[in-house]
Amino acid sequence: MHQTSEGAKNTPPSPTATRFARICAMVLMTACARLLAAGSDSEYVVRSWGVNEGLPQSFVTAVVQTRDRYLWLGTYGGLTRFDGVAFTTFSSGSTRGLLSDRILGLCEDSTGNLWIATEDAGLARYTHGTFTSYTIHDGLPGNLVRAVLATRDGEIWAATLNGLARRRGQHFEAVELPPSLAGSDVLSLANGQDGRLLVGTNRGVAEWRNGRFVSFHATSYLVLDVFEDRKLNVWLGSPDGLYLLDRNGSSRVIPAARERCEPFSRTTAEPCGWVRATACSGEKTKPGPGLTSTTGYLEISSAHFSRTAKAICGPARTPTG
Repeated sequence: MHQTSEGAKNTPPSPTATRFARICAMVLMTACARLLAAGSDSEYVVRSWGVNEGLPQSFVTAVVQTRDRYLWLGTYGGLTRFDGVAFTTFSSGSTRGLLSDRILGLCEDSTGNLWIATEDAGLARYTHGTFTSYTIHDGLPGNLVRAVLATRDGEIWAATLNGLARRRGQHFEAVELPPSLAGSDVLSLANGQDGRLLVGTNRGVAEWRNGRFVSFHATSYLVLDVFEDRKLNVWLGSPDGLYLLDRNGSSRVIPAARERCEPFSRTTAEPCGWVRATACSGEKTKPGPGLTSTTGYLEISSAHFSRTAKAICGPARTPTG
């Protein structure tokens, strides 16, 4: 475990950012109401930020808003913080304790710590201006961490290509997968509606409850992302499209979604109650590279609905043409 202090000053969001957030909330709530009433696509209200506005790299892999209302974005060029006006970037070359610029996932835990999953240097934790790193030397099964998740009971879980791990004190410990998943790549994690942990792998999805795995559903596809909706249906994002696993255990592909855009790598819920699926390739619209805020429906590589109900998105790829 390596711990050092942050170089950038941790200041509260500016008054401009606060006004920006309030306006965003009103705009998106109005748009949601119109979409539900119309039952069809509407005109987009889009604003984009890219490298010219301060993003370190235009491929946004993860977005999360912390309780201090900052937006944190993971890219393949480092971690960046957005206050509604300007970006502050943290890179491995200039930030002690952050060992990689290739960010794959972000989450905030119950005490306000920001957890950062990286492609080649394990996890990092940001708290009170300090970055602390966790690698295989701290108990992680591998340093390629596909996802990090804070569960409702306060635990921190990590999905690596070498297995599943959870935090124990200042270290991590490997969690043995069910026999049917032994040796699987762990690709995704999600909180279930009733406190369960959903674990997506290259061979299926498993359910962890009360300290043990209680169920498993085999798949013939990679479970790149997993999400459980309000009706306890489980949505699986895969290179083959979007799948729905209902409460009876049956799995089916969503044909319209598959025709529209594939593969799917992110599923999440909108404030309006919709399930949105986002894609690794192809977008419904192409507003430009970088960070996008939108009041419509946009298929992108990462999505987050902020505390002000504004959709903040990262595009699947840099548009061409």
